[in-house]
Amino acid sequence: MGRVTEAGRADPGQRRLARQSSRERSASRGVGLVVTAAAVLLFVAVVGGYQLIYFNSVFPGVRVGDVNLGGMQKDRALAELRPLYEERASRPLLLRGPDAQRQVSVADLGATFDAASAVDAAYRVGRTGSWGERLTAQVAALARGYSVETPGI
Repeated sequence: MGRVTEAGRADPGQRRLARQSSRERSASRGVGLVVTAAAVLLFVAVVGGYQLIYFNSVFPGVRVGDVNLGGMQKDRALAELRPLYEERASRPLLLRGPDAQRQVSVADLGATFDAASAVDAAYRVGRTGSWGERLTAQVAALARGYSVETPGI
């Protein structure tokens, strides 16, 4: 253990140091566990709070075309997209052939713009797959943005 006295016993000072360093190691482990538990608890609180805030809304950073739907509930997002889609469907196109030309709308050609499907697709971002896949999609949308394909074109 340490120094041995003339009588063959360990020096009491050495025994005291050994006990003290053992206590320090235990205290150090305890502090490490408390810090780790606090970090895990903070992570769970942040992620849980984020999920609650956007429980019924499109996650931030998600857009359809040029329209950012992040933070909107489905009905508000639909109200944003529907007029744009209606305007897009009625937009005139000029078709020219060798002998004639004709002006038609995109809707006349059979193209549809489904605003409700676009909103549903935006809402599903970060809500499908495993928890890891969901969190990854949410963080990616928040950090880099996520563009949903415009259905019906």
